[in-house]
Amino acid sequence: MREYLEVFLEKMGLSATERQIGQMQRCYEMLVERNRSVNLTAVTEARDAALKHFADSLAPLTLPDFTPTGKLIDVGTGAGFPALPIKILCPAVEVVAMDAQRKKLAFIDDVIAELGLEGIRTLHARAEDAGRDPLLRETFDHAVARAVAPLPILVEYAMPFVRTGGRFIAYKGPGGPAEAEAAAGAVRKLGGVCDTVFVKTGDETLERCLCLVKKIAPTPSAYPRKAGIPEKKPL
Repeated sequence: MREYLEVFLEKMGLSATERQIGQMQRCYEMLVERNRSVNLTAVTEARDAALKHFADSLAPLTLPDFTPTGKLIDVGTGAGFPALPIKILCPAVEVVAMDAQRKKLAFIDDVIAELGLEGIRTLHARAEDAGRDPLLRETFDHAVARAVAPLPILVEYAMPFVRTGGRFIAYKGPGGPAEAEAAAGAVRKLGGVCDTVFVKTGDETLERCLCLVKKIAPTPSAYPRKAGIPEKKPL
């Protein structure tokens, strides 16, 4: 996995120290080991994992205006992607990895302990509930989400966490611009404006579009709605 990852990062124009590459390698080894007993991911082959878990998670770092500092929340982190790779490559950023499945968060906690990562914690919660917590609401510089939900639903999950002036980054595929268009009304209601950009992933087989939602006004107190409603009745 190490060799694949080094190639992908070089093609993306990203650099990593030997220690950071080693941490991602160890994270991959732990993922494969845990996946034998707990269903964390269908992607375990070394090359695919290097590309689809690690290099892809780091796609926002290829943006010229992405500053990997401050506070970041990964909404629906799953097995820790993109939270773990971003934290490894950007030690200065404070990360919260949030998910509703304890078994996945338990894996992330084990990785954090094994790698000795600081400034990262897990949060067991649904986004609709956590987004109303005054200790979390509009306190993050960045929110990210990958493979969670269509954008019209996803913005209601993520935008309440972002401070005015911050940004939500949604990882999407070739259909990203169409999703952004469909979500335009929801984005406006939640206090944002959206743009899209296609970025390098290290391999032409993976086409990644990032939907960049800039927070220009506070999210109205009515959002997020109660758990389950955003999915059933998107804005």
